[in-house]
Amino acid sequence: MATETKTLPLHGWAMATGAVDLTTNEVTEDERSTEQIEMLEGLVNQLYNGWSHKQVGRRASAYYMPRLADSGMSYAVFVGSLIALAPRRLDSNSDIEEMRKALPPAWASERETLSRSWR
Repeated sequence: MATETKTLPLHGWAMATGAVDLTTNEVTEDERSTEQIEMLEGLVNQLYNGWSHKQVGRRASAYYMPRLADSGMSYAVFVGSLIALAPRRLDSNSDIEEMRKALPPAWASERETLSRSWR
């Protein structure tokens, strides 16, 4: 069971996992497009193969993240989807700082808003 809060949006995770909303007993409808799902999977595959070769991960972030944002995906849905697809691939060896540098402006502001609510 996972609980979504204002500071921890899980909609992307719920869509990617087909989670059941316990308040309604309904499976979360996946609102992501086929193209968005394919881009996310491409990013995850590049990141998984790229953490040992950080340049690959950096290029993948710079390539996919702006395209996902331009496709209309929110930062919250991106993060939730990424966690659902590859929870063990984002670890202490991950180049999170480089991913942060690749954030599209819209996602950077959404991330900042979420970060402020965590403080």
